[in-house]
Amino acid sequence: MNDHWWSKRLKYEGVVSPISKDMDKCMNPNYKPFDPSAAYAEVIELPHIKDFLGPIIEFQIFKALCKICGEYKSKHAKTKHLYECNLRGYKKVGKIIKSVMASGSSTEWKFLFETIVGHRRVEIDPLLEYFQPLHNHLLKTNQETNEHIGWK
Repeated sequence: MNDHWWSKRLKYEGVVSPISKDMDKCMNPNYKPFDPSAAYAEVIELPHIKDFLGPIIEFQIFKALCKICGEYKSKHAKTKHLYECNLRGYKKVGKIIKSVMASGSSTEWKFLFETIVGHRRVEIDPLLEYFQPLHNHLLKTNQETNEHIGWK
């Protein structure tokens, strides 16, 4: 199973094990190969969709809070980027988060999400918008240095 895990990591991510099995055996006489299927989340069949959606929702909430505080306006995105938004010191943000968190698990997350964002749609745009300046910089730098992205 471990060999299969690392072969998939190499194929899809270009990553190899940081230590060989032989080296691991030398360092640890009680060597047992890492078995990803023995991870707690796998054993209890915990859904991994939260790991995928979490960052997307996080950036969507961040953008909504920036708009609420007046720190960010989409029409001025050329002069002040989303990544420049600073929510520190805004009591309004604290009140919004406190009111949403006060519900606990008694309220479905979609309703709480709608309270902050204004709708229930999960959108990738805020995440892409946040990192757009970095993406543009990396494209330009890779073009200038003739770097190749991906596997050849």
